[in-house]
Amino acid sequence: MSIKHFITDYWAARSESFAKAKQEELDSDLGTRWSEELQKHLKNGQNLNVLDVGCGPGFFSHLLADLGHRVTGIDLTQEMIDQANDNVGQHYTNTHFQTMDAENLIFEDDSFDIVVTRNLTWTLPDPERAYQEWFRVLKQRGRLINVDADYGRVDHVALERSGQEDVHAIDESFLSRNDAIKKQLTISRETRPVWDLDVLVATGFVDVTCDMEINQKIYQMEDLYYNQVPPFLLTGTKLERF
Repeated sequence: MSIKHFITDYWAARSESFAKAKQEELDSDLGTRWSEELQKHLKNGQNLNVLDVGCGPGFFSHLLADLGHRVTGIDLTQEMIDQANDNVGQHYTNTHFQTMDAENLIFEDDSFDIVVTRNLTWTLPDPERAYQEWFRVLKQRGRLINVDADYGRVDHVALERSGQEDVHAIDESFLSRNDAIKKQLTISRETRPVWDLDVLVATGFVDVTCDMEINQKIYQMEDLYYNQVPPFLLTGTKLERF
């Protein structure tokens, strides 16, 4: 089985419980705090064309649609897209979901004002290609917003057995599969987010930033949603020189 099939099967098996957890998070104060944080990085104005890469059940997609933007959410796992469509309801008429590989987008060049992604890069077999694809589909002066964490350095089974509950509170069989995936990915051996910053610049992004304080801003107490592995928020702007 290829690594992408392994990854897809893992997330397909987790799709229902993961979607439930994300909906509960969306309905909590965290949803409001994430919405406020996203707005800080969006260009002025409404009706931006946004691509949510690795959208899962649609957490960021729903927040951005609520802000008045047109959102396309993609995910490699069909079961996650099914969950996103189930959650979208009639309210989000400006949101569309489809199955697609984050490393091989079918969109034309210069299609989106914003590319946003959350907790995806760590699970990609070829993240450098993914960054290049996200750059390609952004319009001139379009912006990337990438929230991720250095999950590859963490042994989640050991974390669970030490008494520190995983952020998603999943059972040990899934934690073992999670750790097995990470061991096969080259990004797990990189120093992050330093590696990401270097790749963003090499790809052509300008005004690259990294917020290492996002955990304190969003997760203000250690509860069910608290992230034991501190996330970071990366941004970059596409500005090609002709």
